[in-house]
Amino acid sequence: MEEQTISQVKIGKLPGTIREVEIKEGCTVTEAITRADLDPKGFEVRLNGDPAGPGDQVKDGDTVLLVKKIQGNDTVVFVLECIY
Repeated sequence: MEEQTISQVKIGKLPGTIREVEIKEGCTVTEAITRADLDPKGFEVRLNGDPAGPGDQVKDGDTVLLVKKIQGNDTVVFVLECIY
């Protein structure tokens, strides 16, 4: 009988909390989300900061985040300097 390798991943919702979850090696993003008992509806799924598909594989040490979708303009502006 072959021994199953267990991996640790960080998973959570933003805004919300992030926690570590144990998954089987070769697990997909969808399986990891299910294992963490999260609902991805209304969220964008990110794997290590990049957009992720449901079949993307998750590896030990990866981070899976469900980021709240923001409705509105397509343009995002970041202000990086202080205004006095």
